[in-house]
Amino acid sequence: MNLYSPTTVPSHISSLVAELEKVIAAATARGMGDEVGEQYSLLEADINGQLRSLGWDATLADNGHWVPIPAGYTVINNPPDPYFYPQRCYQIPEGPPQWYTLWDDDREVRFAIWQDAYAFVFSHQEWEQAQLPWHRYRVRPPNTWGGS
Repeated sequence: MNLYSPTTVPSHISSLVAELEKVIAAATARGMGDEVGEQYSLLEADINGQLRSLGWDATLADNGHWVPIPAGYTVINNPPDPYFYPQRCYQIPEGPPQWYTLWDDDREVRFAIWQDAYAFVFSHQEWEQAQLPWHRYRVRPPNTWGGS
């Protein structure tokens, strides 16, 4: 089974995203005052911070609901363009974060169905993680810490 597929999103991440969706819906309700809206904004920032610290984020699906997605990824669509584009955020030290559409060799990746673009994000993350030199990132046994 693919460790990073949309079907294996941890339940606590799904719960945080569901809470985020409720907060956003409440914050954008008609007649919302500035003071209450500010409180919801703080709640939204807190939930987003929790998600990011756990390596996740949320993206707006084509059905209008928020869904979990690995941190640094999203799926966009700009009507009337019928395609959905998986994107990745790249942090550049000298400037603001840059969002770029993912590429497969020499073509920009795009999908006619939102769910396909969403699933591709997980495949791309899995591929990208497979390229990492795991020997630099593995957890060492406690008795080897501190040069022991």
